[in-house]
Amino acid sequence: MTKVNASVLMDIFNELVLDTDAQDLMLKQFSEFNSKFEPNADPDLWVTLVKEEIYEFMDELLTFGFSTNLLKEYCDIIYTIVGTISLMGDTKFIETDKPEKLQLELWSLKAQIKEVTNVAWLVFTNDVISRGFTAVHTSNMSKLDDNGNTIRREDGKIMKGPNYIEADIQGLFAVKMHFLNTLKEELRV
Repeated sequence: MTKVNASVLMDIFNELVLDTDAQDLMLKQFSEFNSKFEPNADPDLWVTLVKEEIYEFMDELLTFGFSTNLLKEYCDIIYTIVGTISLMGDTKFIETDKPEKLQLELWSLKAQIKEVTNVAWLVFTNDVISRGFTAVHTSNMSKLDDNGNTIRREDGKIMKGPNYIEADIQGLFAVKMHFLNTLKEELRV
């Protein structure tokens, strides 16, 4: 195994969430998730999860525009970035048997995240992002099965169980959404 400098993850996190108090809370909340679910520590899995969430964000944006669910997708990206950061522990390094691949993937993610944040910051405030992340965290904590066990996909991703509760993000930025939708309608005229 080789150690890869993964400090770019903190750069990404700093672009996604500008408020350091919110960042601290998010890291603490993910630590709770980490303790309860003991997620897979494979960096390739976490990079894949971040990519999946970026895809879901872009799909939501292209399909529905500035929808309420866009906030949930943005917070899912943050959640997977925080999960990837957790692999570093107290260092700036992640151990991997594919260091060149991981380094390229991390830099690629940084470029993709820049595009996502350019869109997200048009719609979301720090407060809305922080509250949305908490809603996603609460939802993620409900992923256990009826016996309190973690359900995993073949690659180790934690899956939704029968007691899963969707993130409650309705109304977190309803006023701004109304403004954006009104503006969109006026521009069509």
